[in-house]
Amino acid sequence: MKITNMTIEEIINVLNDTNSFRNNVDIKIPAKIRFAIRVNEGKINELYKAYTEERVTLLKDYVDDGRATIEDNKIKVLPDYIPEANKELIELSNIENDVDFQTIDKETMDEFLGTVSLSVPEERILLMFVD
Repeated sequence: MKITNMTIEEIINVLNDTNSFRNNVDIKIPAKIRFAIRVNEGKINELYKAYTEERVTLLKDYVDDGRATIEDNKIKVLPDYIPEANKELIELSNIENDVDFQTIDKETMDEFLGTVSLSVPEERILLMFVD
């Protein structure tokens, strides 16, 4: 499946949210689904790491070239360069990655989703894993 860096960041944020269904002790997640989430999370974390490292490198280049400053440990792009930086960051976030997800059969997923109330982002992410 092809997913953008922006989608990878969304998946990471949803799965790591302390209010995520994964952290709700009242929700019994079937082993097949837990396993797929764990495997897919590992694949996504690897891509997320590369994405965030590249984003930091891009912004550090702005600092090195005098197009940005560091204030309170945060990189602040100078106003004249914000459109250029935004363009580069958007291009980076829209890069597509080919991810071979561990899949879950539709029947198992439908059964699980029929027993829980998930947020739209949580459900959307789980549906990415359906075979």
